This record gives sequence, C-alpha cells and structure tokens, in this order.
Amino acid sequence: MIILFCILFVICPSVIWAKSYIVEGESQSIHYHLRILPQRFNQASFEIRWNKVDSLSFSFARITTYGQGLETSNPIKVEIGSSSPLATQISTSQTFIDPNDPQEIGLSAVLDVSTAGAILSVGVAKPIAEIPVPFTVQVGSTIEGIVLKNAQITRDEFTASFIPPAELSSFGSIDQLIEYIQNSTDPYEGFWTYFDRVTTPGISSIGGYYTIATVASGSTYSIIYISGAQSLAHNWQQLQIKGSLTPATFPGAFNLTWIQPSLIPLSYETSATIDGDLLTLSFPHWHTSLRFRRILPAQIPNL
Repeated sequence: MIILFCILFVICPSVIWAKSYIVEGESQSIHYHLRILPQRFNQASFEIRWNKVDSLSFSFARITTYGQGLETSNPIKVEIGSSSPLATQISTSQTFIDPNDPQEIGLSAVLDVSTAGAILSVGVAKPIAEIPVPFTVQVGSTIEGIVLKNAQITRDEFTASFIPPAELSSFGSIDQLIEYIQNSTDPYEGFWTYFDRVTTPGISSIGGYYTIATVASGSTYSIIYISGAQSLAHNWQQLQIKGSLTPATFPGAFNLTWIQPSLIPLSYETSATIDGDLLTLSFPHWHTSLRFRRILPAQIPNL
C-alpha cells in the first residue's frame, strides 16, 4: 500500500560515510548503484541524494532496513523527500517486504536517470520496488551516497553520459555567413532547405523542416543551423552547429554526424551525399533519409 503525505520538520542525522559525484553537464543517462551490508541485529539506514547544491539543499531517497536477522518477511522502508535550509519534507513513504535477509547478503538502492525520467530501484537479491522519483538536472550539483548508521558499503558505482553543450559556428552573424558563401567556389558549401524525407512510423521522425548551411572547416564541413526546428526548438539558435560532414572514399560522399533536437550527436551508420543541388542525409539503421535542395541566400526562409 502506498501512503502519500507531507511532513515538515528539521533533521540533522549523523553520517558515517559519504561520497559525492558532480553532475558535469546536461545528462543523457545516469546510473548510481549504492549497496550496503547492515550490521546484524541492528537497524541500518542510508540515502541517495541528488540535485545537491549545498549541505541543506537536495532531494533524497532514504532507505531503512529493520533487519532483525529474520529468515523471511524483512521490512524495508523507503522515504522520498527534499531538504531545504528551512525544513526537510518527506512526500512519499512506502514499506516493502523482501523475502531475503539484507543482513546476510546486503541491500541495494539504484538510481537510474534517462531522458524519460528517473527510477529508484530497491531490493536485496533483485528489485522489489521501482519508484519513479522527481529529478531535475542541475549542472554543477552533486549526486551523493550517504550511510547514516549501522552499515558498511559493499558497492558504490556511478556512471553517466552527458549531452555535449551546444556549439556555435565562428560566424558572428547570418550576414557574415551569407557573404562567405556568396564568395565560395567550393561545390559542397552552400545553403540548403528541406525538400523531402523517408521516415518509418514508430521508429523515426524529423525534428523540423530545417534550413542549414554547409561550410568547410579544415578537412571536414560544418553543418550550421539556420531555422526550422520544431521538436525541442528552444535548444536551437541561428548559427548553431547541427552536425558535420567528413569526406569519404569518393567525391560527394561523406560520413555524417547529425545533432538531434535533444543535442545528442548521432553518427551510427550515418552518411551523406552531395550531388549538384541535392544534399541527402541517410540514417539506414532508423530507416530514414532527409533530402535538402540548394537555395540562394535570398531564398532563406524568414530572413
């Protein structure tokens, strides 16, 4: 049974072990596994804390095992809450029964964060509870493991992948970019706007009806975003890098890196071709292709 309630009170629990990890950027995924071995015949308590910006401001999951060395029906209490300089608020409290004895083999809490949300899993030999928890990425904050009493750490594992920060091109304005391309004699440089697509429902979709530019950058070509983003449009501004083209084995063929609306780069089995006034981006693993037609600067939409 799930009990939802809200209590305000101030606590200052003692800490016998703590370790923290910095959230270095916008997260694509985070996995934090904290496992304890409780002292026999003692109540043990530990926490995972996230979005911690100082010693009094964070969200947390507090796990308590009552473990009396029972062979069956070991109760495990999970509290979800948040702390501020004024008070600690517990929003959800649940008690679960695990058939395994945590004092014999240990007890795990696992926090998994993805773009779809965050899940806290708790259990001895396997998860007996999977609880959605509120998680808002705060770059520069920390995720922390805390042992409050009567336990030793047997596993402390943190892995994360972060979305690269948005990158702007070297052009100071769209007018500078237009002037550069007007003076270019490179057939692979130019302005391009959406022409058509092939997508597979349930597998792929397009993030917008883009207008882009391709500009030589050393031995590669930068793809520069001009306009047209619809999905997560707030992530995109004019002259932001949308990807890159690296020349392949024959003229007009390129290896492609394409930055998705979420800012996550995509390069698995991706390629591009430029054939005259047609630029084709191919994503065969996702049964998708996009085609762009070359346009003159005066044809750039919404300028």
